[in-house]
Amino acid sequence: MNSRSTSKVLDNYSGQLLLAHPSLKDPNFEKTVVLVSVHSDEGTIGIVLNRPIGKNLSEIDPNHSNDLCSDLPVFDGGPVATDQIIVVAWQFIDSENLQGFKLYFGITLDKASELMQANPETCVQCYLGHSGWEKDQLDYEIKEGAWVAVALQTEEWLDGDDGSNLWKKLIGKTSVEMKLLVNAPEDPFKN
Repeated sequence: MNSRSTSKVLDNYSGQLLLAHPSLKDPNFEKTVVLVSVHSDEGTIGIVLNRPIGKNLSEIDPNHSNDLCSDLPVFDGGPVATDQIIVVAWQFIDSENLQGFKLYFGITLDKASELMQANPETCVQCYLGHSGWEKDQLDYEIKEGAWVAVALQTEEWLDGDDGSNLWKKLIGKTSVEMKLLVNAPEDPFKN
């Protein structure tokens, strides 16, 4: 990894997005967007937002084939506890006085159904597994330039696609250098 950081170092990354630097080649995180749920003195937990597995919840768990959650998309949330389903919901707030979102992380499918019934605009997704870092590990990786941390902007990431273009879109907005790097061919000799 390069020795310069492309991210401002924060005390806490909870609620932030981590964008994999284009030079990060770890197959678990190459070209990923990670939503950090918890960042504390004990470590960090998040989910990869942009790796759809091409299945919905009822295909993963047939017990949910006839309920409101059956068609929820499922994503690869990361390399930790890949047999565990994490349900996440977002409700976006866009009023005259307030813009933002309310995040429900690690909720039950019953709670997800309740939220969708109360507000059809609620976005709910399921993730198999999660991402995790030991104490100080994420801070080190950010300082080394493996990740670019950005604030979660509601209008920027839930744009109706399946998430596969999310990384390129978001990392390209961070700087001119990043835009050039993400648009460069995988193998410049085959250009």
